[in-house]
Amino acid sequence: MITLIKRYPLITYFILAYALFWLIWIPITPFLQNLATLDVPIWAIPLALIGIYAPTWAALIVTFICEGKTGLKTLLRPLTEWRIHLGWYAVAIFLPLLLGLIAILLHTIFTTDTLTLQGKQSAIFLLLATIPITLLNKLPLGPMAEELGWRGFALPRLQRKYTALTASLILGVLWAFWHLPAFWVPGAALPLDTEPGIIPIGAYVLDTVGVTIIFTWLYNHTRGSLIIDFLFHAAYNALPTLLFVTLDLIPEIWFSITVWATVFFLIWRYGADKLGTTKVTKQ
Repeated sequence: MITLIKRYPLITYFILAYALFWLIWIPITPFLQNLATLDVPIWAIPLALIGIYAPTWAALIVTFICEGKTGLKTLLRPLTEWRIHLGWYAVAIFLPLLLGLIAILLHTIFTTDTLTLQGKQSAIFLLLATIPITLLNKLPLGPMAEELGWRGFALPRLQRKYTALTASLILGVLWAFWHLPAFWVPGAALPLDTEPGIIPIGAYVLDTVGVTIIFTWLYNHTRGSLIIDFLFHAAYNALPTLLFVTLDLIPEIWFSITVWATVFFLIWRYGADKLGTTKVTKQ
């Protein structure tokens, strides 16, 4: 078994990340229907938290088996590398919000739904006032739970074998479907009022793959910074809170169009091979 893990660390990682999350979340899904309000059995909350950290557990386990303590130090090193140009911090925090604002603008231009001037001012005020606390609130869940695995472990290894674009497409699909049990927990992956089905799940996968490509662009431009990934992930997860508080409908189709327009621009500008100044292939 150890020999197989060392021979196929990346495959082992994905299997373990899926297994740890699915084996925990599938049985407790019926008890998590009110997870958004924490109105769930007290025992279910720690189990749910352990489950969402599955990508991190998998990365730590596989790295330790394959590379020992030295490998763990290398894996964890990007968590302390914060000396990145301040511009990238701004990009990580504000790019998702900019994409959301563009989606809202397109929504109001091309549909009959309107957002009043007062509503726009309210949205902008709430955005600026709540960014710090909202990001801090989001960090311990998706970003800190997943990024050490998806970007810290998997992405550099995928980029050793494939172009940055191909690596992102593979990772994006696997990352999206890893969330499958969460689709049946309101608010855990899909919006609270969205029933799981082909269209909403398909839209989720489409958005996740597109955002993964943007993640790779950030990752390769910042020498594999996980801190930048944390912030970008937190800002992305915070979009419904920060931008759509005055809307009854999240303009999903316009957001997808905005994300993929950005993706095509990045591919054209930086190339599919690196999607950045360099292709990070080491932790």
